[in-house]
Amino acid sequence: MAKSYRIHPAIGVARVGNSMETFIGPEIPGTEPAPIGGAFKADGRLKRQAARFRVFEYDSDNPTAEPLEVTTSHSEVENISWTVKLANRKAAGNVILSGGNTPRNPGISESELVIAPSAKTLSAPGQSVAFDDGKFRGKVVPLGHASTESSGNLVVAGGFGTSNFVVKPGEQGGYSAGGGLNFANNRFWYDDTSDGSINATIQLSDGTTVQAEQAWIIVGPPDYAPGVGNIVTLYELMLDLVVRQFSFAPNLFSGGAFDSTYRPSFTNEIYPILHRVSQQGWVSRVANMGHANVMLRAFNDLSFVPTPGNDPHQSLRELIFHKLRDPDNPNTTGNMPRLNGDGEVNPVGLTLRPLQYFLMKQWKDGLFVGDWSGIPALSSNVTAWGLDQAALEHCTGGSFFPGIEVNRIVATRPDIYQADSSNVAVEIRLRPESANDDRPAGYLTQDNAMPWQADFLKCRNGWWPAQRPDEVLVASGGPQLEWDRDKIANHKDMVERWHELGVVAQSNGEYIETERNPDGMFLV
Repeated sequence: MAKSYRIHPAIGVARVGNSMETFIGPEIPGTEPAPIGGAFKADGRLKRQAARFRVFEYDSDNPTAEPLEVTTSHSEVENISWTVKLANRKAAGNVILSGGNTPRNPGISESELVIAPSAKTLSAPGQSVAFDDGKFRGKVVPLGHASTESSGNLVVAGGFGTSNFVVKPGEQGGYSAGGGLNFANNRFWYDDTSDGSINATIQLSDGTTVQAEQAWIIVGPPDYAPGVGNIVTLYELMLDLVVRQFSFAPNLFSGGAFDSTYRPSFTNEIYPILHRVSQQGWVSRVANMGHANVMLRAFNDLSFVPTPGNDPHQSLRELIFHKLRDPDNPNTTGNMPRLNGDGEVNPVGLTLRPLQYFLMKQWKDGLFVGDWSGIPALSSNVTAWGLDQAALEHCTGGSFFPGIEVNRIVATRPDIYQADSSNVAVEIRLRPESANDDRPAGYLTQDNAMPWQADFLKCRNGWWPAQRPDEVLVASGGPQLEWDRDKIANHKDMVERWHELGVVAQSNGEYIETERNPDGMFLV
């Protein structure tokens, strides 16, 4: 039996917060982020979402078998040693919209700008280590910490949401007019978001050691509406790319085209898209004025599979589909989603991914599997591929202007993905880290906004309402109010008071703003 080992999630996601408390991000598809006790804050401080990584064993002699999670209690495993590398490369990146030729901090060496703590190794269960030796222009900027559980699993928590500037004599920056504060590019600034590699060495009971397939971690900004899904998720974007670029699912895409004989599952492939659309009204007044809370809740009608001479809901399916922008012809088709596009790449507006659009077209034409029996029950089992999906489905897959967790590199650079899959599932994994071909730790977040709060201030109204709400319901049956009302008037406010803003959480079937810090509650 030939065995190999891989780390899952292949791409894990953590989020900054200014509390010492952490909680593990979703590990089962369809589940919402859920801190123990239900509160996203502790004493007015936002808890950090951590990412947990596990090792799974694959058997090449049985390629259709579900991978088996291995821990230090596994009879064949003596120990699991982890090495984690995080970095923030934003200040050394280029100004977005400049064609990639204008540095954010010209004339300053990369070594001064890249926050790159030394790689940290945890060689046994029950250990903890901090990423606290990285510097920005001589100033130490901690990027979080990692620990190992008694099982041998790894948990990584990111930074504390800290953003600031280092201005030296003769320089004009920071909050001054010469600092040029805008939505994405600000000289002499840093923040403590990051990304980097996760490696594991498995020591077997026979004395041999093997390396697991590398994973990656993204440490992004907070998600202020964790239960509300994005129209296009990062999982769907990456799935679309690997399916079309690497022929991972020939029954779905081959020969440069989608297979018209493919029949999507309404429950697993159509309902999730429609459901997330129906959620947008909780965080966007514009969405709430239209179809969100009415039409798309008629899932029994929308899931009805027509037969010859019996298609009572054809007009409804066509009505919904023809509102969608065609990714190949966004200028001449519908106007949904009613969200902004990727600037100069696609100024018209956000579109579904080609795979999503194809699935919706099949549904519109009545070519889908009628397997609807109500909202599907969530699994209670943690699986290798489920970990991958659960981590990414709560991240934004567009628009990238520049983005929330990551930027458009994930959509425009198929070469960053690893062309490998099992016989059972499409696996989304990045190629191993390399400093020689522009994929070092920190490369996925390098072109994001600097600091991250700048984008959160500027990009209201139709950018990422499921991450950064536009308007929120503050009480059942009440009016929707601006999410950043009263507290945020400028960049300085967002940099200093981001943790005071409310979190949109589910309550009796509604998503209502909770845990907004009271006025006058100032934290030191």
